[in-house]
Amino acid sequence: MPTTVPSKPFVAPEGDVILRTSDQQDFHVVKATLAIKSSFFESMFSLPQPESQGDSALPVIPIIEDSTTLDTLLRLCYPDEKPAVSDEGLAETVLAAALKYDMMVVVQEICRVLVSESTLETQPLRVYAIACRYKLKDEAHLAAKATLKVAIEDIYVPELDFLSASSYFYLLKYRRRVAADIDAVLLQSLQIGAKDADAAKLWCPCQGGGHSMFNFRVCKAECAKFWDVFVSRARDLIRVLPCNPELFSQTFLCEIIKIGKECKDCRGSVAALLNVSIEKLHAIYDKKAESAALDLLKL
Repeated sequence: MPTTVPSKPFVAPEGDVILRTSDQQDFHVVKATLAIKSSFFESMFSLPQPESQGDSALPVIPIIEDSTTLDTLLRLCYPDEKPAVSDEGLAETVLAAALKYDMMVVVQEICRVLVSESTLETQPLRVYAIACRYKLKDEAHLAAKATLKVAIEDIYVPELDFLSASSYFYLLKYRRRVAADIDAVLLQSLQIGAKDADAAKLWCPCQGGGHSMFNFRVCKAECAKFWDVFVSRARDLIRVLPCNPELFSQTFLCEIIKIGKECKDCRGSVAALLNVSIEKLHAIYDKKAESAALDLLKL
């Protein structure tokens, strides 16, 4: 990382101790502030301190972190300093330092950044690898769920170098499990025999009778053609990605609605029925992804 030259509030005459980084930058800090935020430094400052070095009248504590990492770490500790941490590489080095120095307020902030909507949408595999490396179970589960929308098999990120083979294996197994669970739900929606008073009624007289999604009355019904097509295409999509964004895209759903409107009995209700069914499918995705994560993801 590039060198970060210390600036206020980490320059003389501020502070009563100096933290010297691996790239030889001196950060003047206040012991009391560090001790409040870090039990590590609280314990350190209770011990005899090293003598001042060179022209400095303050004790100097060498640390292995670079200046960019330390600058971000310290600013997250100070009440009036809240730097944006948008780079996942920097987030990881700051997280590692925060865990080492027992700065839980910083750990919480970095975890919040890692599982933000924007980060999970663009870098779920990086976040999963980081979370696994530092044993962050909740963050690992959220990141694993976010990978369901991404084809990770051909993706390389530097953090994979530190991800165990078992953690990657369980991630792949998790993805296959969710895809299989959703496929089973879709297949069930084409059958007769379950019960669900809130199920969306996907029926069409021209197909032979009444039908409802995920819960069905015993009859000789066949599902409406638009739902039959939806299920067939949806199964193809989840074979590519367990939670394929195209499955919920307006383009795809408009195609299904168009098919439904070709039938005089379906055209008046297809849009509303499909919307209700998609909402139910979203909920089922969340439930299946969560239960599979609890069963399969190991840290």
